Formats: sequence, C-alpha cells, structure tokens
Amino acid sequence: MTLPVWIALLLCVVVNSALAKSLYPHLQCRDPGVGHGNDQVGDRKFLILSGRGGGIGNYLVFYPAAYYFAALTGRDLVVIDNSLIAEMCRVVQCGFPLYSEMQAAYPALLEAGEQPGYRWLKVWDFRRHLWNERLVADRVAYADGYKFSSGWYAEHNYSAWCVQQLSGCRTGDVSCEDRHAFQQLVRGPFKRDAESFFKYLSGVPANFKRAMLSLPHAMAPRLDAAVHLRCQFRHFEYLVGPQDSLWPQHQKEIQDFLQSDDFNAGEQLFKEIARRLTEEVQAIVARRRAHRQQQQQQRRQRRLRLDIAAENATAAATEAQSELDRFAGDAQSDRVYVYLASDNDQVKEAFAAYLVNHANLTVMRVRTGQHIAHAKDLGWLRSESAGVFTLVADWYALSLANLVVAWRPRTSRPPA
Repeated sequence: MTLPVWIALLLCVVVNSALAKSLYPHLQCRDPGVGHGNDQVGDRKFLILSGRGGGIGNYLVFYPAAYYFAALTGRDLVVIDNSLIAEMCRVVQCGFPLYSEMQAAYPALLEAGEQPGYRWLKVWDFRRHLWNERLVADRVAYADGYKFSSGWYAEHNYSAWCVQQLSGCRTGDVSCEDRHAFQQLVRGPFKRDAESFFKYLSGVPANFKRAMLSLPHAMAPRLDAAVHLRCQFRHFEYLVGPQDSLWPQHQKEIQDFLQSDDFNAGEQLFKEIARRLTEEVQAIVARRRAHRQQQQQQRRQRRLRLDIAAENATAAATEAQSELDRFAGDAQSDRVYVYLASDNDQVKEAFAAYLVNHANLTVMRVRTGQHIAHAKDLGWLRSESAGVFTLVADWYALSLANLVVAWRPRTSRPPA
C-alpha cells in the first residue's frame, strides 16, 4: 500500500472521529476493560454492577448489556460488594474492582456504604440515552437487570460501529460481542490455591483440572462440549435442604423424574440430549480413529438401564481410569471432553453415568457430596467448605466449552 493511500486512510479516521464527536457528544467509545487513560480523576463516571436475590445466571446474562452501555458512555465498571457477581469475583479473578476498592481510591467521587443511593438504570434508560431522548447525567449509577438484553444498541449506527471496533466482531454477531464482554469480566485464574478446589472436580485427568483452576481463562484448556440441566425441582426453588421436613417429599420428586417415561424426563430426556450431543460433536469425532467412531455409534444405540445404582457402579470404574490418564490436548485423541452442570446432584450423577457408559465421553463435573443449593441460599453456600465455588465452576466451565447443550423443564422442544 502506497504512502498516499495510508495518509488518505488516516485522514478518514480523523475526520470520522471528529464527525462522531460533533454528532454524538453524549457518547464515547472506550472499552471499560482497558482503564481510563491518562485522566486521573477529571469527569470520571461509573456504572455499578449489582444483583442479589436471584440466580447468578440472571445477572450474568444481563451483564453484556451493562458492559456496552459503560463502553458507549465512557464509564468505569465496578462491582457492588454485596452482589452475586462480587461473590464470584472473590473466587475467580475478575477484570473490574469491587465498589469498596474503588471508593477507597476515589472517596471524593463515590459515597461510602454497602448500597449508596444512586440511580438505577434499566435497558430502557440505556436506549433513551443512546438516542438522545433522555440523557443519563448521573456521575454514578447502577445497572439494573436480570434478563437477556444483548444487542440493545444494534439499530444505532455509531454504537454498532463502536461495538465492532471494541470487540472485533462482525456487525450483528451478538454472541461474539457477548463473549468479548465476558472475557473482560472473567479473567481467571481461581484466586485460592488450586489444590483447595481440586478435590471437588471429577471425571477428567488431574492435569486438566489443575490447568482449569490455575491458568488465566484465555489460556485454560477448552472443553469439547458442556451440558446444562436446569431441573428446577421445588426443593431447589424453595431452598429446602436435608434438614427440612419436606426433604423426603422432594426426594420422591427426583426419583419420579428419573424413572419417568415422559419425553422430557428420565430415560427419554437423557437419550435425546445424548443424541443431540453426539450429533453436534461429529466434527470432533470425524478426526478420531475409524474403529473408535464405530464404537461410538454402537454405544449411542444402547438403552438406559433404569437401575441407576448399576449404571453408577459401571461408570465409577470407567471414570477411575479416566482420572489416572493424562490430558494431552491432542486433536487426534479418541476422547471427547464434556462438562456437566445441573441444579440437582442426583440427576447430574445419573446422567453422567449414562454418558460415560453409552458414549466415548469423558465427563467433568463438580462433586461435593452435598445437595446443590440455589444462589438465593447464600448463607448455606458460604457455610460449606466449597462455598460458592460450585456455582462459579459451572459457569466458568460452560464458558470454556466449544458447544453448550441446555435444557430446562416445561418445554415441548428438545434440548438446544
């Protein structure tokens, strides 16, 4: 490329930047993950990530919407200390500081206290600011939401261009844009000594577990796939534990689910997810040796035996050998690595046994020996030795998977 062409391109960038500032003085284009430049204080503005009282997934799925509002308005992102995202950031390294840390650094800009009385912003407020209908003049505000709201800026040309510049994604590729936002929030590795969490991960070689816990997220090994089973049993939603009188009743609910003939439970559900999973990983299996492909097809045709204890016993022997193996990260390996997450430990273990016995899969998951509790039961989670690691590890591993198959009840559609 000749020098005149370079000069012409540079002039175009300068002119476009100047034109954008004149047309959109209420907007900026700055990645919150790269800091605030040379300005130490000046007109610094903040957007606070909050969220408590629901599941951590509710706040994580909303987070990209808040991230890009901060990016488009030149705000620094901070995490309020009493939120579920803050609980996550105490376990794994995050890219944004806690509110208390930022307040200690800038006491003249930020009020002290657990929940200062700043304005709460919803996606509707983001949009009105974007279109210059009602500007958010507040120096500090909360991002308030718990639903998927990604791509809310897509119809605004300057904002779509800005997001493309920051994320490197094609215009309209919301999944890619969200991935960039999450990479700025969850940096990894896990903060505590990896050995303290090591014992809670099972099903895969030791070096794979150590790498996931001790390396930054960008350098951690990727999983071929992950499955998320959202059972939503009543005891989980109502925070019922083994010490409660209703526990036997809810144990019956679990067993009824596992033994059900319904297409959306038990055997039929397991078969459908396994079928979908194995179909999706054909690109992986195609690279494996031919005789292993044949074994894969034969095992997929077997039916689930309803004797869960027998399934678990057979799977235990297989997994014991898997954990003695060494993960090589070799594309020619005959193993497919899958992470399994669920809100019920008994369903998770039953499905893990099914996958281990009926397909050439290595199944990684968290096992603590305790029932799985909702994030709303934060007091109980904190009282356990694993703490919120059980929640964080599931979401962290899901983000490391190249493919995610998700299911929840009360739907007539197959898992997607």
